[in-house]
Amino acid sequence: MKQPKIHTIKSSDTSDISEQISEAYWQNVEGLFTYRVDELAKRFELSVKEISAIAANSKSYIDFNQCKACGNKNITIIENRTRANQVLENLYYYFFCGTCRKSANEFCKKLDHKQTKIVWMRLCFKYQLWEELNKDEMNFLKAIYYLKTWNRIYHEIIKLDLDYSFKILFKLDKMHLIYYIKDELTGQVEIKMLEDLKNLIKNKSI
Repeated sequence: MKQPKIHTIKSSDTSDISEQISEAYWQNVEGLFTYRVDELAKRFELSVKEISAIAANSKSYIDFNQCKACGNKNITIIENRTRANQVLENLYYYFFCGTCRKSANEFCKKLDHKQTKIVWMRLCFKYQLWEELNKDEMNFLKAIYYLKTWNRIYHEIIKLDLDYSFKILFKLDKMHLIYYIKDELTGQVEIKMLEDLKNLIKNKSI
């Protein structure tokens, strides 16, 4: 999946130095920022607080293009890197615009965690979030379907490369394409998938 870009709105009353600081502050590759704030402070001979203040006033946002649900323009305002990281770590939630997220959250207010998860699974199925997966991630999703039990999934796939496999597993759960459930007392793991998604995989439609 292509990482969404961080944009800064340029203003006519912004000084050249502030613009340079803002661009350097937000510069990143695949969500990892190029420069530490203390590095920027040293480079521009300012305090860390001053660098952060300039960045906060730069009117920056992450552009998700169109909302997956309603199709409206979808941007998320960010004030600092902490906020940016919160968004980048939960990209799939922000594929839906603020209005659509609010509607979904209002609907889920009286539901428990499991019911809420299922609502989001249905939304992410409806709007085909699997299209955001790369080849490895899609193959992993299909393997979950074909292997079915956690014992087989763990021993035949995950155990081969624990760090990479768990990274994909938790990504699929965050995208609500699967429901990863671990009993904290017994350690037993179960992975659920919508029947509709299973049918697409079974029929080789994805």
